[in-house]
Amino acid sequence: MNEQQRRIDYIKHINTLSTGSILLLASFLEKIIKSPHYPFLVMIVIGGFLFSVLGAVLAYTFEIVLDEDRRSQKFFLVIDFIFTFLMWIGFLVGIVGFGFLVYIEFVICGH
Repeated sequence: MNEQQRRIDYIKHINTLSTGSILLLASFLEKIIKSPHYPFLVMIVIGGFLFSVLGAVLAYTFEIVLDEDRRSQKFFLVIDFIFTFLMWIGFLVGIVGFGFLVYIEFVICGH
């Protein structure tokens, strides 16, 4: 398996985790917590996962469209880094925010 294929698989994996987390959060809000105590935190979590999905789609498209020669140029390496960074920051914000949301709702607020 070459480096590009491993990268594509990694991007697809992060994208799957992010979209699954959005669905998990939606089910969590529908079934368990009907009105969260901190709705802004829900918005941050959803926003983080959406940024992750957006970054993953852009990074995946970037990997598919560019050929090997152009991918090694400095400009395209920077663009690739930005897309990957967007994907990772979005995922981290989403997953940490989700953890805080669950902690706040169940431990602090005693839902």
